[in-house]
Amino acid sequence: MIPQEILDGLSVEARAARWEEALTAGGPREVNLVAEDGGRIVGFASAGPSSDEDEDPGTTALLHAIYLDGSAWGHGVGTALLEAVTRRLREIGYEQAALWVIEANERARRFYGARGWTADGKSTECFGMDVRVDAPTLRYRRALG
Repeated sequence: MIPQEILDGLSVEARAARWEEALTAGGPREVNLVAEDGGRIVGFASAGPSSDEDEDPGTTALLHAIYLDGSAWGHGVGTALLEAVTRRLREIGYEQAALWVIEANERARRFYGARGWTADGKSTECFGMDVRVDAPTLRYRRALG
């Protein structure tokens, strides 16, 4: 769903530096988790205060990313990771969480829907934070209480 030319333009070094900065500077209301299988990282999730203009970052978290290696699909890893990140967000005081998902990503939309996330009616025409992709994107949310 992300054009190959955008993926080809990504720099491993730049992404590593961005993650090092984010993990080093992350505050107490940031959550970054990894999923491991036999000592190998097979997925990660990252969340923190919402940056959406219509949200209160004191009560609403934004799930910035949740990604799995394809080898981990269908084994419960994604569910465990999503449950762990939402549990941690609840523990540090968030009341609800939101995320953005590409509209055409039906697999992800089914995944979130089966776990209590629902589209809230907000949409945008682009996806991503540091790499922008022109793709209709929907916001999903769920209560954490």
